[in-house]
Amino acid sequence: MKRPISLSLAVVLNWIVALLGVLSALLFLVGGWSLLTPSIQADVASAISAESIDLPQGVTTETIAVGIAVGVLSLGLISLLLALVRVVITVSLAKGHKWARWVLTLLAVVAMITGGLEITQGAPLLWRGVAVIVLELIVLWLMWNGRSSAYVAHRSAQRTVAKAGVKG
Repeated sequence: MKRPISLSLAVVLNWIVALLGVLSALLFLVGGWSLLTPSIQADVASAISAESIDLPQGVTTETIAVGIAVGVLSLGLISLLLALVRVVITVSLAKGHKWARWVLTLLAVVAMITGGLEITQGAPLLWRGVAVIVLELIVLWLMWNGRSSAYVAHRSAQRTVAKAGVKG
């Protein structure tokens, strides 16, 4: 059975989503790295001081500025890891693996939840959130429609028969 166009489109869209994830991760990494420069840290510390926030004993505005930078860098690394995982799993989806479809579904749901949270933040994240939700819904439909499901079931059955033949 030949892979249906809908599943091929889901694979391509997953690769595009992964590429966008890599680009997003790079922006986080560059932003986090720039937050470590002394002049930016001084600006962040100054902004925190201007808010007249009572800091706990021993915590300085500089410590908070470094914490923010580390947080942004961490988000970048997590985003990069998730994007790379998505690429690897998408290869398995193209081969018709059920588990890959389930993992990509979970990633899509997490992305849609994140997109929903972005919508609440207003522009420009509003439009990014809407785009993420719409794109992930399209990917989900393409992965789970009848033809894609039939292909995944067929490929899974072929693997099961092949394993049984090797063991028997």
